[in-house]
Amino acid sequence: MAEPIKISGKTLETLRQQYGDQSAAIETRLAVYPWAPGNVRATVALAEPLPLRLGGAGFTAGVGLAKAIELVRKNIGERLDTVWTNSDDLNWGLQFLLENSKAVEGFNTMTAAEFESYIPAGSASPVPGGSATPPVPPGKGS
Repeated sequence: MAEPIKISGKTLETLRQQYGDQSAAIETRLAVYPWAPGNVRATVALAEPLPLRLGGAGFTAGVGLAKAIELVRKNIGERLDTVWTNSDDLNWGLQFLLENSKAVEGFNTMTAAEFESYIPAGSASPVPGGSATPPVPPGKGS
């Protein structure tokens, strides 16, 4: 049997830091940069179409290559944006969890057995005649 996964505050803090670092690295890559040093008017950014011209409209190989490069740039930009959103959400969610778990830890009166009673022991599929509501821990209700 595999060893159970143990999640501690230190593990969550490490994950939060990793997600924060990943978000910061993606923000750096999605930033707007000058096309040439000192040129404030010409800029390039991965999230925007590249100012790329490969020959005239009659040069079909160049036009095709420019379109292919634009498609790759667009796909990479969308993927980075999705990863940034997820990393940032996880970072802030873990920070919120860590801050609030410390604040409410003293209010928890549930025993491990009571907590375990909320976790299904079998299949996640509904059982005919079963109830969709979680069980009431002993001594906590009618």
